[in-house]
Amino acid sequence: MIYNFLFALSLVLGFSLFARELLRLDSTLSLQRIGSIFIRLLLSGLIGATIISHMVYGLPSGLSVLGSIYGAFFFLFFFSKPLSYIETLNASARAFAPALCLGKWGCYFAGCCTGARCPVLPLQLAESLGLLLLCVLIYARPFFLKKLRFAQPATIGLVGYGLLRFAAEFYRDEAIPLFRHFSAGHAMAIGLIFLGVFLDFLATKDHNAKS
Repeated sequence: MIYNFLFALSLVLGFSLFARELLRLDSTLSLQRIGSIFIRLLLSGLIGATIISHMVYGLPSGLSVLGSIYGAFFFLFFFSKPLSYIETLNASARAFAPALCLGKWGCYFAGCCTGARCPVLPLQLAESLGLLLLCVLIYARPFFLKKLRFAQPATIGLVGYGLLRFAAEFYRDEAIPLFRHFSAGHAMAIGLIFLGVFLDFLATKDHNAKS
């Protein structure tokens, strides 16, 4: 019951922030258009979450946050028009990092995503705390990180969550093992880091082309 409430609340929060960010990019967008983008983005995330949950964690049912990020990342690559791909990814990072931070509390109350015992906090709350720090970095970027090249909000989100999830995977025992203490979950987390670096490269290339 609490999980369902927090999951729904995180969706409402994500949509509200996403709509606000898209309207900052293009004030002529209608709520219907924003809602259409959000629903398709959500569906692509659910598809990615289901596929990765099955392939990486070997679960017949369930959803993977890693998979949802991959699904959304590639969806926006093809369907972000007429908005800029990079700007839409940045808007998504500012919207969904707080939503995911809240959603991890739902995982805690539902008892999922636990893995092995974490020495300091329950794993879900440790991830939520790390996501809270990511939110601070993303939203503080205009004040502290503006002059840094490696400072796109989406880059901070992808690299930051990739590092956070890489560490968390050592305490999770669901992922398919690959080599010694490394699992398929670690590989997916490293993939997020590379996507973040690649996005930074695209943003720099786009900036240099405009200037």
